[in-house]
Amino acid sequence: MARRLWQDLGSEAAASVRLCLEECHRIGDETAAIFLNDVAGRLEVVMREDGARAPSETSVDCSKLSPASRVWVLMQRIEWYRHRAMQAECSAAGSEAHREEMLDLALQWLDLARQAELFAKSTMSIG
Repeated sequence: MARRLWQDLGSEAAASVRLCLEECHRIGDETAAIFLNDVAGRLEVVMREDGARAPSETSVDCSKLSPASRVWVLMQRIEWYRHRAMQAECSAAGSEAHREEMLDLALQWLDLARQAELFAKSTMSIG
């Protein structure tokens, strides 16, 4: 499964597995979390082995994906933006010195997620 995720999603695979793992922990599905933890570990090995042939670290070649897979990749990216916003917000709560900067960063991540979501919705209505 790890190799297939790497082949299909490239650099997005790791972020997608992390998001799924976080969701499993959030809803309390420990069986799925154990499975995804194993996939994440195997994915790291696959990524290291194939590093020289890895796709761009900033994007997935969506031309090879079905329309549904393209939307899935975009939605995973949106969830990653929201996750980053929550991380920045948590950092702001723990550090007075960087509070304003972290809150600004959280707002930027949330805005990026909102823009990407609007783009995804407009793309789905066109296709």
